[in-house]
Amino acid sequence: MWRLKVAESEGNCLTRADDYVGRRYWEFDLEAGTPEERAHVEKLRQHFWRNRFRIKHSANLFMRMQLTKEKYWDNINYVDNIVLKGVHDINEGVVTNSLRRALDYYTTLQVPDGHWPCELPGPLFLGPQMVVTLYTTGDIHDVLSFEHQKEMKRYIYNHQNEDGGWGIHIEGHSTMFSSVLNYLALRLMGENLDQTAVARAQNWILDHGGALAIPAWGKYWLAEDLFHPQSSVLKLVWGCLRKMESIITRWPASVLRERALKLAMELIHYEDENSQYLCIGTVEKALSLLACWVEDPNSDAYKYHLRRIHDYLWVSEDGMTLQGSTSQCWDVALSIQAIISSEFAKEYGTTLAKAHDFLKKSQVQQNPSGDFTKMYRHASKGAWAFSTASHGWQVSDCTAEGLKAALLLSQISPIIVGEELDKMHLYDAVNIILSLQSANGGFPAWEPAKASSWLEMLNPIEFFEDTLIEREYVECTSSAIQALSFFLKLHPEFRKRDIEMCISKALRYIENNQNADGSWYGRWGVCFTYATWFAVEALVVGGRNYQNSLCIQRACGFFLSKQLPCGGWGESYLSCHNKVFTNLEGNRAHAVHTAWALLSLIKAGQVERDPKLVHQGVKVLINLQLANGDFPQQEFTGAFMRYCMLNYSSYRNIFPIWALGEYRRRILLCT
Repeated sequence: MWRLKVAESEGNCLTRADDYVGRRYWEFDLEAGTPEERAHVEKLRQHFWRNRFRIKHSANLFMRMQLTKEKYWDNINYVDNIVLKGVHDINEGVVTNSLRRALDYYTTLQVPDGHWPCELPGPLFLGPQMVVTLYTTGDIHDVLSFEHQKEMKRYIYNHQNEDGGWGIHIEGHSTMFSSVLNYLALRLMGENLDQTAVARAQNWILDHGGALAIPAWGKYWLAEDLFHPQSSVLKLVWGCLRKMESIITRWPASVLRERALKLAMELIHYEDENSQYLCIGTVEKALSLLACWVEDPNSDAYKYHLRRIHDYLWVSEDGMTLQGSTSQCWDVALSIQAIISSEFAKEYGTTLAKAHDFLKKSQVQQNPSGDFTKMYRHASKGAWAFSTASHGWQVSDCTAEGLKAALLLSQISPIIVGEELDKMHLYDAVNIILSLQSANGGFPAWEPAKASSWLEMLNPIEFFEDTLIEREYVECTSSAIQALSFFLKLHPEFRKRDIEMCISKALRYIENNQNADGSWYGRWGVCFTYATWFAVEALVVGGRNYQNSLCIQRACGFFLSKQLPCGGWGESYLSCHNKVFTNLEGNRAHAVHTAWALLSLIKAGQVERDPKLVHQGVKVLINLQLANGDFPQQEFTGAFMRYCMLNYSSYRNIFPIWALGEYRRRILLCT
């Protein structure tokens, strides 16, 4: 059986002790598990296979099965689901019961170092890319054991579309890009055309014109995948480069080429060393790994790269995938806020104390090495990364949400949650946030937005948007406003004027980017529901309310116009693609989307106007809860670069808890 290992070294030497904080990987143990447990694992796999075209997302059941067993947790007191027939069935007792069930279950999923392990699935091209890379270097069988490859093949087969191809992501229609990569990965891992699925894949590729050159980071180009047609500028660039290649490989131009390649390798090594060979994500990691192998297959850099591949692998009932990133810090910061919203901090103090310890250990304590500005990096001291401190990359909203969580914990007795974060570390976080604001008031994600939008005409990846430039995001801007406002209330002694000016500009950015229907477009989540929740939170923190803000009035109108007949909300990933709000197929409610809408309406003051609509949403949320206190894994919740989707598997727990906590605290306990 597969076992999840946390905060361990995997038997090899990493380069820093704090690499283990937040680290997790899967290990196959032939002796693990009882016969009953192994049979149950196989039953879960078969169930996913039978339902793979109807339910495309795994429920992360292997991890849940392991962690709930380790905590000796059972749901003996939770025999049946709560089923509410109408809003008249909602009362404090019912909501408290639902909330406690959710919290009891979610706390069992926390691991000893304080974080909540989870899968971040979605893209279907990342695993095949790493398979091709490792096959090229000759290390595929050393890094990916027979069991690893078995599960990776299972994942590819489970997510093959009925027509034989694969989409860019789990729910997507078949594309040449993903179909060729997944077909190639299967063949490189030993599958042949005797397998019906492999033959179907080959037929799909041939029926759609065959494999041309793959776009993006690759060697081939697949004309089928042009979500955006090539710009005339990009066509000119490619044409010139093809002609120049034969020239610059000859002396004297070859001298310049060698200098350029040397500089490129210096930048690659700098990024590798400062991210502990995790890199900013697995797309870059595969390319950097390959570059290090070409430079010297016996180098320490290449060996360190190989050791960090397992950090990104995740296995569940649908097989093993390579995640694009991991979200430890992000999930912990949101989980802390959700738990505190319930006002059960004392009861779940042990959980909060462990999360607090993780948060403190995960703050980035230093800037990138050397003269980082010459290496095109921004300051990072005081930031929280998306994943772990080892990853090291500053992110505006991760830093802001980490700061919010730290400030909330500082308001609870240290006897319950541990000593608060040192004031100087809070100051460092504020400095990072302030340093990232753009002139228009908005906040980018990773680093200051400097490049002009015309550079996107050179974007070689036709199925992604904004790959060459950094831009501002409503979500990141909102997180910054909320964190800085909260900080200013508690610590007015530090950069008060700078913070006030920053918040003022950021609020204007939020207001200026509202759509005509009252929504905001989300770029990191699905989609209008996600961004509008963030926008409302920021506006309320900034002193706006239903009475004095047309933006909030329109936002409430948007949510009410999208409420389903059942009382919940559910938004399709197609909203991201088409930039038009689209309900889930069959007008089904989604627990996470419903929670986002409820949080918005509660904060915006909708309850004072018409509480019934909020009560209906809460009824849907409670009815979606499973008997053990968990919530179902449903369609996508995350997004990036418009066309690629993610599912944050912890969101199904975090946001229902948060919404029910706010509802109980702000409505039921105040009436």
